[in-house]
Amino acid sequence: MDTPQLTPAETSQSNRSHMEILELEEMRLRLNNASPEYIDVSNKLARLLFRNDPEQAISIADQSIALARSIDHLPGLAKAYTALSHAQLSMSRYTAARHSANKAIQLFIHLGENLGLLDANNALGISYDTSGEYEKALEIFLRNEEIARELGETRMQGKSLNNIACILFDQGNYSGALEYFMRAYECTQELQDPEETGIALLNIGVIHLELGHLDEALEYLTHSLKCISGIPEAVSGVQLNLSQYYKKAGDTEKALEFGIRCLEGYRRINNPHGIIGSLRNLGEIYLQQKMLDKACYYFEEALKLARDKNEKTLQAENQLLLGRAHVRKAQPDTAIRMLKKVFQFEKNYKTCVYEAHQELALAYEQKEDYQSALKHHKEYARIKNLLFNRQSDQKMQSLRIIFQLEQAEREARLLKQKNEELAQTNKTLAQLAEQQKR
Repeated sequence: MDTPQLTPAETSQSNRSHMEILELEEMRLRLNNASPEYIDVSNKLARLLFRNDPEQAISIADQSIALARSIDHLPGLAKAYTALSHAQLSMSRYTAARHSANKAIQLFIHLGENLGLLDANNALGISYDTSGEYEKALEIFLRNEEIARELGETRMQGKSLNNIACILFDQGNYSGALEYFMRAYECTQELQDPEETGIALLNIGVIHLELGHLDEALEYLTHSLKCISGIPEAVSGVQLNLSQYYKKAGDTEKALEFGIRCLEGYRRINNPHGIIGSLRNLGEIYLQQKMLDKACYYFEEALKLARDKNEKTLQAENQLLLGRAHVRKAQPDTAIRMLKKVFQFEKNYKTCVYEAHQELALAYEQKEDYQSALKHHKEYARIKNLLFNRQSDQKMQSLRIIFQLEQAEREARLLKQKNEELAQTNKTLAQLAEQQKR
């Protein structure tokens, strides 16, 4: 089934965002650049730009921070740090993003500003998630969801639910992830926000793709693309998953078409993480088609960029894939050299490590070194079993955290309800007593 082309009506969201950016830029020109109003407008502009042009967003946020400090404009300073954190996340600068988010959180707590605190907490949780500290991230998102629900902040509630689902997805808990993604989607329906709806649909589509439900995956991804046609980063994300859908469906031509489109999209907005993922995706398509020289080219390009950006996870993944391609090319010596480099990431990226042992076993078989092949096959089995048990432990820990926080929330709601009933009873008794006196 072909994916429908976008119509002019569906691109109106992009035009609206562009017009809003132009309006904010004109407002900045009219305002005194040492005024709180100028800082507030700049922060809004940085938040609009953080996906499409994160470098410019960082530049504007840095300027806002300096100006807000100079005039002691604390609300503007807090929002500038939040905008900076989100832009740094888009540029894969996770440690810097965590630092910025923590500064924003301290300021929002001091100011007693709940909505800003939810937003900064969201950025902080993402920084922990991307660093593999899932339990910390999960606790932040669960607390954020509870607070957002109590405050009636549906948008932030949806974002928190979405982030919880992403963690469960990474741990292989697809049924749990789907439940939270569907709850996030319900929030977007209440908001009637095309962007949030599109992202929720994208995530549901990814779950179905992972589960092998190809018809459902295509339906959700196609619907998502219509909703988020004006957000380049999100469009590229949908195109990447559509490429993977067509790869699984056996339509190489379509897989390559969407793979190239998503790579071009990520390059236009200079999103390193997206570019690396797109290069890897194209390499995997060519690897599946046994076009091994092209596969090696894309894996090498992805690996170079991952090294430049010090993205250790992506280095490990593409080093493994490059070694795998050389095994398929029956070049065991080159493959062995490539695959052994994966072991420098052994401390944190054991999934790549056990797969590297599997490929090394095949490479040594090609060299007829069966003793070495057996050694690596045993390591493959040992580490895979270890990781399976660890992933099961992580799933259980995540479920435990979710259960404990939901239980505490239920108890708090019950206590609140009882207190309200008691207060109403006391009020009724007081009214009766007053009537008797009269």
